[in-house]
Amino acid sequence: ATTVNNDLTVKGSTILGDAGGNSLTINASTISEPNGLAITGDDIDVDSNTLHIDTTNHRVGIGTGSPVSALHISGGDVTVDSDQKVAMDGSGSASNYFVYNSSQNRVEVYSSGKLVAYFESK
Repeated sequence: ATTVNNDLTVKGSTILGDAGGNSLTINASTISEPNGLAITGDDIDVDSNTLHIDTTNHRVGIGTGSPVSALHISGGDVTVDSDQKVAMDGSGSASNYFVYNSSQNRVEVYSSGKLVAYFESK
């Protein structure tokens, strides 16, 4: 093993390791990369809060570096493809959800797996 006791600057491409069994340990409080990736402690930030992972509180922020819930989206719309569910059920069974039904051209609301309401465009 080689130890470098002062700053180390490498210019050009660098490969660390040569096999899947290799590991890289970095003992630093902050790791930064000039193109937008920063790792501070256990948190990861990409492109100045475009994507932020808060490992202490188990939260993900999109558009924010300070997520206040499990998934916090700030400053933009959320798109869910047609016929995909958005679940609102803490039990994990996903029996309470809403979905855009493309064949009926309507948004449907389900409770306990049963259709309870729908909204359609006229």
